[in-house]
Amino acid sequence: MDESKVVEDEKGALKWRKVLYLDQGVPDNYVDSTFLDELQKNVYIRTYEYWNVVKETGVVTQQLSSICIFVVMFIFMSNQQTDPITILGCSLVVTALGFLLYDWIDQGQWRKEKHRSCECLSDN
Repeated sequence: MDESKVVEDEKGALKWRKVLYLDQGVPDNYVDSTFLDELQKNVYIRTYEYWNVVKETGVVTQQLSSICIFVVMFIFMSNQQTDPITILGCSLVVTALGFLLYDWIDQGQWRKEKHRSCECLSDN
């Protein structure tokens, strides 16, 4: 079909089409009654559960925090304000405290499920 041809309806009147490149004899801001017939709302919408979004946001925040800490430590070492041994020592202490806190909150449940506790080994 040739797009430049004007379409007429059954009464012989010019039929308005949703194209901008044709002069249809109406103002540029004219809207026909059929304009919204093809409107589709929320065609490809995805719904998310709130707590899953919060969990994934925590992962992204953790990654950004790790990058910021790396950059700050690099600048400190570059300016000779600290040495790598101090950073290593602090990292070891914080990691050990974090694991102990996690294990205390978890009550050792993860180790029991994975059969990694001393109690499970002694049962065999």
